Amino acid sequence: MKNGCWVETDIPYGSDPMQSGDLFLAPGFSSGTPVVLNIHGGGWSSMSRKDAAAISRFLVETGCAVFSIDYRLACPEHPWPACGDDSRKAADFLLGGGLAAHGVVPARLWIVGVSSGGHLALWTGFHLPPERVAGVVSISGIADPVPDAAANPHRYRTLFGGCDPTPANLGTVDIVRLAQRGGPRVLLTHAEEDTVVPFASAENFHRAYRAAGGDVTLRRYSTNDEPNWGGHCIWRRDLPVRERLLSLVEDEIARFMGRKKA
Repeated sequence: MKNGCWVETDIPYGSDPMQSGDLFLAPGFSSGTPVVLNIHGGGWSSMSRKDAAAISRFLVETGCAVFSIDYRLACPEHPWPACGDDSRKAADFLLGGGLAAHGVVPARLWIVGVSSGGHLALWTGFHLPPERVAGVVSISGIADPVPDAAANPHRYRTLFGGCDPTPANLGTVDIVRLAQRGGPRVLLTHAEEDTVVPFASAENFHRAYRAAGGDVTLRRYSTNDEPNWGGHCIWRRDLPVRERLLSLVEDEIARFMGRKKA
């Protein structure tokens, strides 16, 4: 037990050492408990599931079970689509009964990610059958790579193995082109003043998915709404970095998922 929840660490969902995750379960877990796949950020090339542990614990507080994963980080040995493939593999692992020994056998998944993890959450959600996805949450995520690539070309060079990506390369990571009628429910939360991922990334996806008839909500907020840490405008200023999301972001996620914060 850690911080009020039971944690099983280092559960493999694939054969690569990076293809593993931690399972978070609250007391009272049952077969009807919603299950969340939590995908960390870090520009596709850094950080780990440990940096998303507080997000997992927040989701457990709302009554969810959470599988928080690592994936192969982008580098010359693991260019795109390695991290995207791993995220989809983790979802298939969950939906295929990979955690049945722990009593976790979801019929549908919630998929949550922050920053580049938001991109991977959307990527995964749009590649699964819609009936298997309860919803996707992108927290300050790279929902449209086009404005992000213009603002941050360095992370796309890393994503594509150290090479400057071509337009065709960028097309392979584009989520906007996947927006289609009948896709999953989506929540985007994004600060207007975000200096790490441009707000236009969320705004463009929201516009495209609405035009396609998708069920999408964009929760835009300002740095004036709640004191925050850093240019990403998602972490509470009064806590260490990556400790907890802004209260307004947590509240919006809980409402979207039909849960109630503890």
